[in-house]
Amino acid sequence: MVKIDKKDLLILQALDKDSRASFSQIAKYCKLSKETVRYRYNRLILEKVLVGFWMVPKLDRSKFAYKVLLKTKAISEKSFEDFRKFIVDSKVVVWAATSNGYWNIHLNLISFKDYQISEFLKKILTTFSNLFLDIQINLKK
Repeated sequence: MVKIDKKDLLILQALDKDSRASFSQIAKYCKLSKETVRYRYNRLILEKVLVGFWMVPKLDRSKFAYKVLLKTKAISEKSFEDFRKFIVDSKVVVWAATSNGYWNIHLNLISFKDYQISEFLKKILTTFSNLFLDIQINLKK
């Protein structure tokens, strides 16, 4: 079993706030050395705490922001790839990651128009509902 301590959690929190942050920026946020951050980041990947992540670049900011946590069933590579493509093609997803733990897919959504997020969530709950055991939607402030 992988042991996650407070330093690892701080690094994960920093990545959640800004997944494009450099090791130097994460180190400053966590009050750790850059070398410590780099070592722990690589260990989190090797130990499969961070098992996959991809960036969905967006340029604009908005007042509507949500964090969506998903717990998947055992799904085929094809189903996962279809879902991943849907996420990458989405107009509202600005950050997505997979990880070990109860919530194994994490999404950050941002939109100027709240209805776009509603449509995105409706699509997840209808088209892809058979992939998930649980879903949590949080308004980010």
